[in-house]
Amino acid sequence: MSNLHLAVTNTHKDIVTVYGNDGNTATGFDISGNEIDINATLVSTEQSRLDKIEVIQTAIRKLESQETPRRLAEALPDDAGGSADGRAWLKANRDKIILERDKL
Repeated sequence: MSNLHLAVTNTHKDIVTVYGNDGNTATGFDISGNEIDINATLVSTEQSRLDKIEVIQTAIRKLESQETPRRLAEALPDDAGGSADGRAWLKANRDKIILERDKL
């Protein structure tokens, strides 16, 4: 393999990963020089990332499901049967959804 470079991963303390010029992981070593199973480590890291995404998406779906027809009607203008409280609730809920989406 030509043009190898070393990079210390931020996710796994004290692990140095050797990358090939195609960007794929060749092998991994701890700081004592012992070879480690880098593929298992990367799979675990990816699963953890996917689990966090699932939690965020579940939170977004929960917030969106709270916007029922009644809640939306309460957010209409006063002369259409809505109220300031209804509009404030809807705005606060949408702000929460935005915060959750920003985590993705």
